Amino acid sequence: QLEGIEVMFISGTSSGYKWGSFTVRGRQAARGLRQSRARGPAIRARAFNNDCEVWCTEYRRNHEHEEGVSQEEELNWSNPRIVIHIKYPCKCAMELLPTGQTLHLYDPVDQFALVPDNIDAVLAQTSTAAIDYG
Repeated sequence: QLEGIEVMFISGTSSGYKWGSFTVRGRQAARGLRQSRARGPAIRARAFNNDCEVWCTEYRRNHEHEEGVSQEEELNWSNPRIVIHIKYPCKCAMELLPTGQTLHLYDPVDQFALVPDNIDAVLAQTSTAAIDYG
């Protein structure tokens, strides 16, 4: 069931969202998913354009029922079911959104030596890369 699902693209570094690779992968893919609404399921797709720690801090603030956070704010804050980690994984997002509740996908871009733990799938660019990841 994809209708209404939230997909988030995020980089696990403090400046990753500024890189060209994040722009190409995250922002363009999120835009493409949003534009598919007219032809398919309505998917809430976004690229988080800030430090991954900022997302985690806001997630905690909005989901741990802190004082001063309205129910509307809590419902409107990000709660993705699919997280696509661009180039480097966002470790705090992986901790806050455990596998089983959320699918964590990894797009290595050009970091082929890095295979993060607890990733549900790796987005390989070529059939050779797919073989390398097993």
